[in-house]
Amino acid sequence: MSTRRTILVAALCATTPILAQAQEMKPARLLQIGFEQVKFGKNDAHERNESGWPVAFAAAKSPYYWFALVPMTGGADVLYISGYQSYEELARSQEFTEKAAGLTAKVSALFEKDAEYVNVGRGITARTRDDLSTGAAPDFPNIHGWRVTTYRIRIGQADEFAEARKLIKAASEKAGLTGTRGVFQVTNGVNTPTFMVFRPFKSIAEFDADSAMNATVRAQYAPGDFEKMEKLQEGAILTSESNIYMVSPKQSYLPPSFASIDHWKSNPVFAAAARKSAVIQAGAAKESKKP
Repeated sequence: MSTRRTILVAALCATTPILAQAQEMKPARLLQIGFEQVKFGKNDAHERNESGWPVAFAAAKSPYYWFALVPMTGGADVLYISGYQSYEELARSQEFTEKAAGLTAKVSALFEKDAEYVNVGRGITARTRDDLSTGAAPDFPNIHGWRVTTYRIRIGQADEFAEARKLIKAASEKAGLTGTRGVFQVTNGVNTPTFMVFRPFKSIAEFDADSAMNATVRAQYAPGDFEKMEKLQEGAILTSESNIYMVSPKQSYLPPSFASIDHWKSNPVFAAAARKSAVIQAGAAKESKKP
């Protein structure tokens, strides 16, 4: 992941209240998100090279994890998301990467190879906006993907956008909406005010209920608040884009607790551990059959 050369080796990238960090998988306060635009026809080769990243970090026993997300809609950018509780923790992750024996050399080799498969890479940081987010932290191991909506805001209109989101949050909570909508405000890496809303899902079939859900939420607005929300958003939002991303087990680096979940078993670290365990078990079974 070439962006992680600048964000991870020279800083790290990837997670959210969608995505979390460390063994506890706490909802993140701060995100690093790397974007890699994969060359046409190079997805499989890119994925094979990227699978070397989790192997390298597992060998170094890194406690800093990330999710990789591949686009189902909306272009060729693969996202690598890491979450932290603070900039201090992010700095510790950088220090770990720099000091872990042999890790920098492995990352350098992966980065150089990645140049064959990636057109361009970039990175951003974003902070959580709990005052705008709804729902509890999701069941991370069982999440299959996220819908990510990016709002680019007119200069000087961030407060108006936040006010609109607060009205949406109030109506959603009154309607009993339980699904997570994690809102983050981008703090570095963009030239216009930007917010990102992350919605995790276990199946894309969940989107079939959106129309009914939206109607239920709309009915819970106080008189005049729905129209106020629309006016605030109309004045604040420059552009918006919503895309669906699926998790990529082969490119993610995850806590050991994820290994028991079926859709993560192709992760190269988990797969290697499973093969080793099978060999050991086969050997033990063979020994037990000896007279």
